[in-house]
Amino acid sequence: MVLTWLPPLVVVAWATLAWPEYSHLRHSLSQLAAHAPWLGIPLFLWPGLGMAWHAHRTRDRLPEGSGLGLRLAWQMALLAALAFALQGVLPFDAARPADEDANRLHVLAGMLWWLCLWLMAGCAMLARTLPGRGRLWMALLWLAIPALALLAPAFTGGALALRLAVLLWILMVLIVRGGRFRNRS
Repeated sequence: MVLTWLPPLVVVAWATLAWPEYSHLRHSLSQLAAHAPWLGIPLFLWPGLGMAWHAHRTRDRLPEGSGLGLRLAWQMALLAALAFALQGVLPFDAARPADEDANRLHVLAGMLWWLCLWLMAGCAMLARTLPGRGRLWMALLWLAIPALALLAPAFTGGALALRLAVLLWILMVLIVRGGRFRNRS
């Protein structure tokens, strides 16, 4: 999973040096990719496809009695990863409103990513095969994701909310992966 997130970190570090006005607190990754569309590949497409490959591989390796909740959680992880990757392919023009022209599809992919994250946490929370502490973490994340999506932009700006959501996404994958092979009847 390190190789999935290393290129975006390098690109963001490079962009911070190349664009002096860039601020992690004010500018989203989409705005960075709007200035140079090729940046959508290492910022969104590469990590999205890496996480999709990981989710698909893990979902297919689940044992027979792992339960519907865990299978649905990994399916939502796969859909979230594909929606994240799609943001790197769809154009975003920072000078235009989010609900105009091609920006709509980019924003729709972002909203789908948030929704799949929330559903992944909900499915994992209901999974009987996840240990009790893992389900508790998923319940907290299930509550934190909508709060982060709706409230954080008002206080911290959308850029920081997206970065925190990516950290929650990685945390969820690690928690669910840790409880994937427990078989409880």
